[in-house]
Amino acid sequence: MKKYLAILFICLLGATANAGIISFEGLITDDSNSFSELGISNTYQDYLWSASSGGDWGVEDCGATDCLGIQPPLEAMSGSAYGWSLGGPQSLFIDFGEATDVLSAYFAGQFGFAGVDSQTIQLFGYDDQGTLVSSSSVLNLAVDQWQQLIANFKGIHRLEIRSDRGASWFIIDDLVVNASTVPIPAAVWLFGSAILGLLGYSARRAHG
Repeated sequence: MKKYLAILFICLLGATANAGIISFEGLITDDSNSFSELGISNTYQDYLWSASSGGDWGVEDCGATDCLGIQPPLEAMSGSAYGWSLGGPQSLFIDFGEATDVLSAYFAGQFGFAGVDSQTIQLFGYDDQGTLVSSSSVLNLAVDQWQQLIANFKGIHRLEIRSDRGASWFIIDDLVVNASTVPIPAAVWLFGSAILGLLGYSARRAHG
């Protein structure tokens, strides 16, 4: 009986997805650092990554490059890599393809110069119809340190990361997302009901 209970527990545990941290590690290949050049715009983490105004997602690995020439270099929040707004688009987008919770992310100015860095970042969440359903507070970026922006968006399908203006740059690391709870299949419920029934029957026999 313990074996069946263990199987039931595993099935129920697998019905929800765990939170994951997107840290942009291990992506640079042959000096290419844009998602388009790397061919991962619609495959990385199984999401669709895009940008406004002809921009792109980029990735930098401080273990392999000079961190975009920043002096002194701003190290990644974790590991050695982080994402950035390649080409200076005002907004970066992530289409999740399913209801997804977005918890938080870390941001900073990119080059350390007030004239070219984005000054503020704000997050927006959209449902599967493209309707705006969530927005975060506005984060004032620092040029020499990471700052966390809390979102706590629930069940969005698209995330927009918007800077205060186009032709400016920002970097992002440790984006925390969590696929919303997956409905438990009816077969699992039936299996669980059968297990509980057997437990009740065994208990009655033991006291009979």
